[in-house]
Amino acid sequence: MEASVWIQPMGLPFGLGSVGNWHQDYPGDDGEVLPVVTTWLSMSEDARALAFALGSHKRLATQFCTSPHPWQIWNMPDDCVREAYNNSIEALVFNIGDVALF
Repeated sequence: MEASVWIQPMGLPFGLGSVGNWHQDYPGDDGEVLPVVTTWLSMSEDARALAFALGSHKRLATQFCTSPHPWQIWNMPDDCVREAYNNSIEALVFNIGDVALF
């Protein structure tokens, strides 16, 4: 059963876009509450254009947007996040420190 959900957007420097967390708490098999967090990245149009022009959009995003959170243990399906955010999300962090762009 879901206990809480929130979004914490934060602007990135140099007009790169914004980053935030989608947080949900779930009870584990032993009754302990488990934090389930997805970090998402939404890059600005200019940042995406520059990244693709440089030929390594994933490396560029990772350079500025790695996740320092050890409690990030799960990710939401891309289509689910896109639907929730009206298809405005351009990237998700699938593993700690690993940004995957779409």
